[in-house]
Amino acid sequence: FAIYYLNNILIYSKTLAKYKEYVKKVLNILYEYKLSINIEKNKFYIKEIIFFRYLILENKVRIKLNKVEAIRN
Repeated sequence: FAIYYLNNILIYSKTLAKYKEYVKKVLNILYEYKLSINIEKNKFYIKEIIFFRYLILENKVRIKLNKVEAIRN
C-alpha cells in the first residue's frame, strides 16, 4: 500500500477508507521514528500522479509518453 524512494512516499488503495487507514499508518510510523514531512508539499486524495516516470491513474499505470518517444526516436 506504499512505495517509497528517498524522500518520496506514494500511498495507494482501492478504497477511500483503506487509503485513510494507510495514510494514518504511514504518518504514525514517521512519527514513531521522529521523521517529519512538509505538509505543504504533500498531495492527498488525488486520482492521478506522475511518480518516477510513470503516470499512475485510478485503474492504470502507464509510462510517461515523452519517455517512450525518446526511446522510439
